[in-house]
Amino acid sequence: MDSRFGGQEELDMTKMFEFVAATWNPAFGCDHDCPYCLTGDTKILTSGLIWKPVSEIKTGDKLLGFDENPTPNHERGLKITEVTNLFRRKSKVYQIITEHGKIRATADHPWLTDSNRWRTTSQLRDGWIIQFLTNPTTEEETQSYMRGYITGIFDGDGTMRLLNSHKHIPGHGGGKSASYARLALIDEEPLYRTQRYLSDLIEEKFEIKPFNPGYFGFPSVNKMYQIGTRSSKIVKKIMDFREDGKGREFKRGYISGIFDAEGSYSGGILRIHNKDIEKIKRIEEYGKEFNFSFKREEYEKDHFTLRLSGRIGDKINFFSLTNPSLSRKKNILGTAKFFSESKIKEVEKIGEEEVYNLETTSSTFFANGFASHNCWARKFTERFNRKFTPSLNEMRLLSPPNVKEGEMVFVVSNGDLFCAGMKDEWIERVLNASSSIEGIPLFLTKNPSRFNDFVHLMPERSILGATVETNLDKLITWDVPKPSVRLLSLRETRWDKKFISIEPVMDFNYLFSDEIGIIKPQFVAIGYDNYNCGLEEPPLKKVDSLIRQLEEDYKIKVYKKSIRKAHWE
Repeated sequence: MDSRFGGQEELDMTKMFEFVAATWNPAFGCDHDCPYCLTGDTKILTSGLIWKPVSEIKTGDKLLGFDENPTPNHERGLKITEVTNLFRRKSKVYQIITEHGKIRATADHPWLTDSNRWRTTSQLRDGWIIQFLTNPTTEEETQSYMRGYITGIFDGDGTMRLLNSHKHIPGHGGGKSASYARLALIDEEPLYRTQRYLSDLIEEKFEIKPFNPGYFGFPSVNKMYQIGTRSSKIVKKIMDFREDGKGREFKRGYISGIFDAEGSYSGGILRIHNKDIEKIKRIEEYGKEFNFSFKREEYEKDHFTLRLSGRIGDKINFFSLTNPSLSRKKNILGTAKFFSESKIKEVEKIGEEEVYNLETTSSTFFANGFASHNCWARKFTERFNRKFTPSLNEMRLLSPPNVKEGEMVFVVSNGDLFCAGMKDEWIERVLNASSSIEGIPLFLTKNPSRFNDFVHLMPERSILGATVETNLDKLITWDVPKPSVRLLSLRETRWDKKFISIEPVMDFNYLFSDEIGIIKPQFVAIGYDNYNCGLEEPPLKKVDSLIRQLEEDYKIKVYKKSIRKAHWE
């Protein structure tokens, strides 16, 4: 049966459970807190290659992400990803200490390891490797940085002359003996930045105007614009910016400016070009301040190039530290095999903090430089252009599925009808509408304690179920009812027809089969995680044994889905 209605795609349980004939979503969402969260000071890498605290990220922001799943060659490409949801809560956190830095996250936040698999925080061990891009940097536009940027971009693409002075950068060999400073470019981004910096530093108005290179004897190929002045006083101030050249901020700005003017990035190779060997030496010297490893190349006489050595993380570090304005020169997307490795020194519990859950269209992002995954449970919300908060869909409520008698209908596959945030009135309306279904309504929840409040409204053919991934409470660290509570609540539900979903299956102890058997469910569905979340999974032999006990000892029908070896086997 088609599981679409009103142009929106829904989570189709007919593909997930063989016994389901149709899905119906008159309600949507749940309020079970997603466990995959980071502390507010965690730095997130944006698409502009600037790091921002997760507490400052907003829905709709563009970040740098990567392919959630690798190619057959175990490669993952970088991509732009958009923030689709962001919320915060209080939770217990761990601190991961590695050779490259630290990060604090909840127990079940997934990280990409050297085995190309996702592992949760609680699974990580000392000596393990997690995938790493580069250390985050947080820099500001100080006045010294601005002076360095102006000096660098004029050294690259500007000309300056001061009347009655020998200072002439770079010079045209004659011309009118008048003071001037001019920067002419095709790209507007560095011109607008130069305009802003000059206005802030000199407190004068600078205009951007069209520039005709043909007037100076150069061919006119692309439309160009210029910014400049003919004031001797202002020209001298611009030239005097160079006197600030010993500080770190000036050097950072200088490299940014001369890259905007003379830099390039293509095919994973970052270069800065210049014909003046003294400027090349200056860039090399300034680069040492930031551990930039430049290799000097000479393609032809008096034409020098500096090539930045290192992996893609070193290039991103260059862009993050220096912050050039020209976006077309910072296109690092599609690069494969970009990760470095960071060895874990220690993983420790550090108490409760406010944490943020960040969700993106690619399901991936970089947190403090580490390859990170967002919540898989809300993965389908990106198809809906709305948040995953509990709500009622009035139109779908009026259109229950048309199925045959005996066919099962999964009611509210895109959420949890009995979660704490779902209003009593909504539940009552869904149950009343469910009475018109010819088939068998299935209701699945992680909060079965609410069942008894509504059994008097349940359609007679209904089967009530609970998701119970494990019988070990300690493995469930996020804000949902513990497995022991769910098992007891389902056992005490005043309804004969019940079922249990053990998906995604997590590790359990030998009592699990007895705790399920005493409930006497009509059937059990069991399967491993399909979203590479790195959960604490049991070995395949243990799952096979559980299935055999349920089928042979308790005569329970077991539907098997995604039965495989544990990710660590």
